Amino acid sequence: FDIQGHDHIDMPDGSKKDLYPCAKVIDESRGQWLVGECFLPSIMSGPYWVLAYDEEAGYAAVSGGAPSISFPGGCRVGTGHIKSGLWIFTRKPKRNEKIVNKVRSILKAKGFDLSALEDVDQTHCPTTTDVDENYDLLNSIRPITT
Repeated sequence: FDIQGHDHIDMPDGSKKDLYPCAKVIDESRGQWLVGECFLPSIMSGPYWVLAYDEEAGYAAVSGGAPSISFPGGCRVGTGHIKSGLWIFTRKPKRNEKIVNKVRSILKAKGFDLSALEDVDQTHCPTTTDVDENYDLLNSIRPITT
């Protein structure tokens, strides 16, 4: 693996969960990664494709691999934990409608079914060490060093 991330999840029952997945870059030019548990071999990881990324604007769109299931609104990658998912990430916990709509347009142009996307309010989520609204969500991953 090349990179380790940090996922903090506030569960519906009020409990908290922190995960530290690892990622391996498969094809940097195409934005293709494998992501999984660090202690497992990378063959047990799932695909993550960076579909759109803009450092300056502060967004990324990621799918759980190639879209392969046809729906009336476009294609999806699947269901479950592996080879599934579609996400829009922005730099700030407070939603920026202009950025989100721009990324939605990019995904629609690529043929994705946007009805699978669910809005998530992140403004009341705790951040690492209670960082303020300037916390940089896209830079919360770090390279693995040996």
